Amino acid sequence: MDLLIILTYWLFMFLLILGVLVFVAYFVGVVRRKPNSARAIWITICLVHLIAILALEYYHSDIARNIDEPRIMEQSVWLYNFPTLLYCFPSSVLSWALGAGLDRLLCSIAGPKACDSMMDSMPEFVAIWWLLPVTIGYLQWFKLVPWLLEKLEKRTPAMSPS
Repeated sequence: MDLLIILTYWLFMFLLILGVLVFVAYFVGVVRRKPNSARAIWITICLVHLIAILALEYYHSDIARNIDEPRIMEQSVWLYNFPTLLYCFPSSVLSWALGAGLDRLLCSIAGPKACDSMMDSMPEFVAIWWLLPVTIGYLQWFKLVPWLLEKLEKRTPAMSPS
């Protein structure tokens, strides 16, 4: 029975990774063909995600930062972090590391008491853990990827029908 669970888990993970790769390939194609429509879709997804974060914070402000309760921590990871990780991937990994470093730097400057109260505040959370990955993700998808595609098209001649 354990083998079946493990195989099911790995099949699920494989399909999830395959789906993400197909989505990324599709998105790169859309960025190449219609950059303005891809940008509008991406920005809309980012803003809807931010609205969901702020709505959860507003309606559940008494429990949103209670990370001692496992259910709240799970909601926090799935709502706050996971969508940003997906729509800004792969730069989101870099941005999370940069955000953690920035958080540590600000906490060392402000002191431990200020740091504890600072991360309970929504504006600081949005500035460090949402805006930073979204900004880096935007630069990745709409500045770096088109530039790389342009360079790649210049290096490889177009295939001519023969």
